[in-house]
Amino acid sequence: MDIALSLCWLFLAFPHMAETLLSDNFKECKSFFYKKELPSGFQEITEEPDYICQQYKNKIYFATLYDKEKRIPLYSAYIMGKNLKKNHKSRTSSFNVEPQLVDKSLPGNMLPETQTDISISKYKKITRKKASDLLSQSQAIKADYKGRTYTTGTLSPSGHHADSNSRHASLTLTNVAPMTKELNNKIWDKYETEMITITNEFKCATMYVVTGTVPGSEWVNHNNNKRVNIPSHVWSAYCCTEKNGQPIKSGGGIAPNDKSAENIEAKTISELEEELSNQNTNIKIFKDDCAANE
Repeated sequence: MDIALSLCWLFLAFPHMAETLLSDNFKECKSFFYKKELPSGFQEITEEPDYICQQYKNKIYFATLYDKEKRIPLYSAYIMGKNLKKNHKSRTSSFNVEPQLVDKSLPGNMLPETQTDISISKYKKITRKKASDLLSQSQAIKADYKGRTYTTGTLSPSGHHADSNSRHASLTLTNVAPMTKELNNKIWDKYETEMITITNEFKCATMYVVTGTVPGSEWVNHNNNKRVNIPSHVWSAYCCTEKNGQPIKSGGGIAPNDKSAENIEAKTISELEEELSNQNTNIKIFKDDCAANE
């Protein structure tokens, strides 16, 4: 009886322990990847990435490989929503953060920054100021983007999700990288809309998407501290499959994160991977390049 009561107390004291956010190699969210196989080659970019199964209101909506040192996502993987008509990109400035990047015993759901500070403060029995410092050490925070020339570029965009909760789930700063206004609001926005058109035109049963960054040499600085890495390029790849899982079409694109890009040239997966290798990013995105049978 004493053991049972102790276990009951433990469950009540830590109600979020069963929730999944930080994952072991995306074990709990591999369904967002084609053939449930992860992109490879990112160990050359960061030695200890965080595998985030992005959870909002107790449901996982996509996956993000996050670099805590650079405070940007290296990629987000998701499945395109069904019957989308237009890329309804959110213009909100309200983004969530990830409590478990501070401590795995904290809530598994993404939360607003203030609520996360309170959770950290109560759990660790420290002041709100110290809690806020721990949060900012573990990831980007809203102050990193406030008043900056760079915009909040979401890798898994709200416009590619079909319902309100999935759109809200995309609004976490671990899914955000600094992008120029020219790229984010014009060129990339147009490309995201073209991906919706491809999904509808080819009647994809499932459209797997991986969108990533190429870390750059410049940073968003605060008080002479390097806070958030500014990607030199942003890339994306898609894999459209039939109901039986067979590929129908695949492709991708890449653009420099500056004012020079005018449009995003369509590329095959192998061409995109070759271009990424020219940017010192040697990765494989999809199993067998999601090649359609001839």
